[in-house]
Amino acid sequence: MDLNSRIATTTVIQKVNPAIGKYPLAGTKWKLVSLNKKKVDQKGKNVYYIKLNSKDGRFVALSGCNNIIGKFVMPSAATLTFSGIVSNKMDCADVEMESYFSSMLAQTNSYKLDKETLTLFGEDKKEMAKFVVVK
Repeated sequence: MDLNSRIATTTVIQKVNPAIGKYPLAGTKWKLVSLNKKKVDQKGKNVYYIKLNSKDGRFVALSGCNNIIGKFVMPSAATLTFSGIVSNKMDCADVEMESYFSSMLAQTNSYKLDKETLTLFGEDKKEMAKFVVVK
């Protein structure tokens, strides 16, 4: 028997879903830390955040003082889109920032999870927003 016949080799290919981990994409509350690569200073008790619910495909977010709701879809492992985005329109201190936050969600088409950080990307992989886990 030659050496090649006695060597057994196996290749293990593990498919990893990037939406699942210590802090999964859905079910985790994500606090906004940067928008359009600019640091977001969270003021007061109402922080900017997003939370996705995998059971019904909906999300909830807070953009300073207004609530945002809608639907999300993950067509593949690294793609993510938001639709049906609506929010209440209370008079808030930073209306421009809140408007950009909603607009960013509508333009999102992919994401990346890296430990405790969620990054949302738009067209041409442009970084639109970065979030961290709310513990």
